[in-house]
Amino acid sequence: SFILVFAAAAILTYIMPRKYRGRVEMVIERQPNAIRVFDRNSDSTGGFWPEYIKTQIETISKPETLYPVIDSLKLQKAWELTCGKSLSAGCELDVQGSLRSDFVTIEYYDQDPKVAADIANAVAESYKTQHIKVATEQKRKSLDIIRDQIAEQEAQRRSAQERELEAKNKAGIVG
Repeated sequence: SFILVFAAAAILTYIMPRKYRGRVEMVIERQPNAIRVFDRNSDSTGGFWPEYIKTQIETISKPETLYPVIDSLKLQKAWELTCGKSLSAGCELDVQGSLRSDFVTIEYYDQDPKVAADIANAVAESYKTQHIKVATEQKRKSLDIIRDQIAEQEAQRRSAQERELEAKNKAGIVG
């Protein structure tokens, strides 16, 4: 019976189509969402955020990241000819990260090694583009906040100067 099971497993393995893995490893740097200049209570040390990598892994798997890959590689037409699948269908796309590091691994499995590599690379590029777009918008908002904080600090400085001048005039101090 052992030989029968072994023979069946060997035949099944031989009959099954080969799957190739396209793999991309990347480091995702953690950056604070907002920049504060005059906020003395903020912690600017960066810290360790275990949820951050989980969020980025989910971002990689979202349609906003995957649809540009489908469009750029014209996968819709190729998949219509085969089975009409999506990038994340059938667990072909695997995104993993470590809670103790900033490394994220993107893997895509396909019967064609070039397609597997191209899709894994394209998903990484799409994520990078998406991440840069979000980070740029966050920095723009932070700069707006800084401008508002500078204007507020300038108003406080002018008010303090006026109070100082008023106090000098009341005390009869010249200069």
